[in-house]
Amino acid sequence: MDFPYAPRHEASPQGQETPEKQTMKRWQLSFWDTMILAAAQSSGAKELITEDLSHGQQYGSVRVTNPFLNSVSKT
Repeated sequence: MDFPYAPRHEASPQGQETPEKQTMKRWQLSFWDTMILAAAQSSGAKELITEDLSHGQQYGSVRVTNPFLNSVSKT
């Protein structure tokens, strides 16, 4: 089975880090958040809608938007 949006990288020479590992370290993200971000970047997405990452943060070519940030109504 082929996943067209899965990040594809050549095997890194020993001692070198993959772009995903560099992202994890730079932004202190979990493995799964890093994989979601890598999928968004490799698919060409400009915006990632999630409540799990920092709203407004630019991660490379992808900007994060929290859809729930201003959705609380005042009573």
